[in-house]
Formats: sequence, structure tokens, C-alpha cells
Amino acid sequence: MDNDADLLRRLASLATLGGGEPRGADYIGTKALMLAVFEEGIRSYCGPRGRERTEAEAWVRSRSTSVFSFVTVCELLGFEPNAVRRALPRLNGEFRQARRIRRTGRS
Repeated sequence: MDNDADLLRRLASLATLGGGEPRGADYIGTKALMLAVFEEGIRSYCGPRGRERTEAEAWVRSRSTSVFSFVTVCELLGFEPNAVRRALPRLNGEFRQARRIRRTGRS
């Protein structure tokens, strides 16, 4: 994967509920905010070990349905939360491998 956007596109292809707002459509208002929360959460989840990653992992595991919970954000964006949870560890591994290759210049 070349960058964070690739990671998010791949995740979206694996975890989309179907229907809803087309992926090419502009997100505005609440959906734009939820997308920003989702993207930051996924970046933190795939980031280096530390407090930020630990908090992101807890956010992903949470079953809460509060306003900015993982479940609510996923559903509002058209993702099935459990599908995202299942896809994240694999995507995280792919993302880490891609970063390692870019950093060292070899596979």
C-alpha cells in the first residue's frame, strides 16, 4: 500500500454495508466529521505502539453506541463494524509491511 488512503480504501471495500451514500460523493456536515474521526482512529490503530494506538484499539473493540463510538461511526458511514474489526488486523499487517519496504527499499 502506498499510503493511508490506500489502507482506508481497502478497508472500505471489505467492510461496506452496501447502499447508502456513494463513495465518490462529498461528505459534508456530520458525515464529514464522522469520516475524519474514523480515519484518525484507523491511522492510530495502525500506528506505532503507544498510548494513541492503545486508545484506538480500545475504541475499535468497544461495543458502545454513543455518538462518536466506533459502532456509530461505522454504521453512519455504511460500514459493518464487525467486518471492520475482522479486517483491521490483516490490513494493519499489510500496512506495516508496506511501510517497512518503503523505509528500507526492499521486500
